[in-house]
Amino acid sequence: MTEILGNDSLLASLRQIAKKGQVSHSYILNGPEGTGKRLIADWFARLLQCTGEDRPCGRCLSCLQAVSGSHPDIIHVEHEKPNLIGVDDVRTGINQTMPVRPYSGRYKIYIVDEAEKMNVQAQNALLKTIEEPPEYGVIFLLTTNAAAFLPTILSRCVRLDVKPLREDQVAGILKDRGLSEADAYRIARLSGGSAGQAISMSESETFRGMSELTFDILRKLDRMSMKDILEFLSEISRYKDETQNMLALVDLWFRDLLIIKAGGDPALLLFREERETLSRIAARLRGSGILKVFDMVRETGDRLNANVNYELSIELLLLSMRSACAGKG
Repeated sequence: MTEILGNDSLLASLRQIAKKGQVSHSYILNGPEGTGKRLIADWFARLLQCTGEDRPCGRCLSCLQAVSGSHPDIIHVEHEKPNLIGVDDVRTGINQTMPVRPYSGRYKIYIVDEAEKMNVQAQNALLKTIEEPPEYGVIFLLTTNAAAFLPTILSRCVRLDVKPLREDQVAGILKDRGLSEADAYRIARLSGGSAGQAISMSESETFRGMSELTFDILRKLDRMSMKDILEFLSEISRYKDETQNMLALVDLWFRDLLIIKAGGDPALLLFREERETLSRIAARLRGSGILKVFDMVRETGDRLNANVNYELSIELLLLSMRSACAGKG
């Protein structure tokens, strides 16, 4: 279990299930993107198929095959269309091969990633197999949205909820990959406990460019000029794909400002390394101005989702921020 961070109680429960031989024929692994659902499913598959003593031992032929992706009885179901798992994908990937007994393992295990992409026809096709599975059949449905499944699917599967990682766990992963502590925690705070998303952010040049621009403008809130606003608008338009993360950074920054303004515990600050700058800016603020910015961040997101002009929407947000930090809130 050492390669999987967090969800210790879930992993312990799965180990007990395997030890007692109480394996269900169908599971739903539900949780946010990047929280390790695939890792957990692969680990449990190795555990079930392992022929060693300390399962999964990592040394037996079954474990070695599983790690290399060549185990004949651990099948990752693929689908042709990136945004859809259709009925033919389920029939050819599961239904038609499930009746064939395992080649070497005790179980025949199917892992369906992004299972929420199954349409109704695909789910109904899968239901027939779930209702009458062979004794060796095990199906894992990995999803970010269990509500996307039909009630008949939900009622026949054991649901396991995968929890997001703690901020310090995500930051630890990023620091192990060479990031500074400040950068690691900044990204961890935006990741929502998703190690996968955090790693993707840390490797993204566009995310890095957006972050640098955003923090640059946030640090000068109490002395922001129209020239600063126009320069920011000119540069930030290159990073439109990172707009939601940009808005999240603004929201978190003003959250810290509110904590300082209210005399809260500095340990609660998300951007503790920016405490001096935050304190300087907070001295110019009214609490009502901060609350107005929170509202404006949400309104900006709504405007952009409604395809309102990008530059105009961001400019209105910046003007609201400048007003709040000029003591006019």
